[in-house]
Amino acid sequence: MDPSDLENIEEIQARLNRSVQEETSTEEKIELIELLRDMEGFEGKRLHVDEIRVEARLLGMTDATITRLLDELVEDHVLVEEEGYYRFEA
Repeated sequence: MDPSDLENIEEIQARLNRSVQEETSTEEKIELIELLRDMEGFEGKRLHVDEIRVEARLLGMTDATITRLLDELVEDHVLVEEEGYYRFEA
């Protein structure tokens, strides 16, 4: 086997790993958004971070995942954070 073949294989594996990670993250975001929509009940309701954590843990999410996803959703302008509360961007 040529050394360049091994490099190509490693590069392909790295791309596949990134792709799987991105897909998993997207699925987790969708799952959390669906949960928040269910919790919201009516448009504009603020959700306390502790309530979100309790419900998301029931879905099997870890605290680290919940924090990461909430931060990403704020960065993506899906959610707005307000002193311990989150609400959907208007």
